[in-house]
Amino acid sequence: MRRPAILGLIIMVLALSGGWSLAQAALTYTTVSYTYNGFNQERDPNYPQGNVTLGGIPFDIPVYPDNNNTWDSINGGSGTMVLEIPLSIYGVEEVHTLINNSWGMTGGPYAWLEFWGSGGAYYKKDLYGNVDIRDWFDGEFTNSINNTTTTNVYSGDGRTDKQQITLPVDFEDEYLTLIKLTDVGSQDNQRTFLYGVTVGANPVPLPGGLLLLGSGLMGFIAYRRRKDS
Repeated sequence: MRRPAILGLIIMVLALSGGWSLAQAALTYTTVSYTYNGFNQERDPNYPQGNVTLGGIPFDIPVYPDNNNTWDSINGGSGTMVLEIPLSIYGVEEVHTLINNSWGMTGGPYAWLEFWGSGGAYYKKDLYGNVDIRDWFDGEFTNSINNTTTTNVYSGDGRTDKQQITLPVDFEDEYLTLIKLTDVGSQDNQRTFLYGVTVGANPVPLPGGLLLLGSGLMGFIAYRRRKDS
């Protein structure tokens, strides 16, 4: 008599403890293109290109010399440099970027990322020197990263670091419509370049958790009806 109730309660516990995380882990990764004004192979001819996986995340980097393959604030002139990336992807939970800089200054922030959603969601990620971003070359300028949200994914004559930005839950039921990179550095101090962008989205929020929770409730209700009758 008690088995259906026990089963229902077990299912509900699974839903609450594990169902949500399983659903959130099933992300779909989409590579994002943007305005390219330079090429990283000027720094290191062996930098990754094409469809590559870096730090476990897929990136689609245009192939040089057929195409430019990086946005480089050095090539934009002096003063504040801004790159805006319009897109329309639903349920974005993570954004992965390949960002380094030329020179670089400790602290800051001298660069940051901003994210906008279709329903008003907003998030800003400051990029601190020697924490979130560093020079592409191991020399006299910034050389450290936190090795948690920013990790090294390529080392050669130059280096490439990947940043993982976890967006607030407000974005999970909206479209991510704009990514904006701002650099307020200057020549010989800091100039940021963006080498790749990939977003991880869950287009159907929490299906696993809701299904398990519903199954648990149905089992419990069925048991109660039999008991009462």
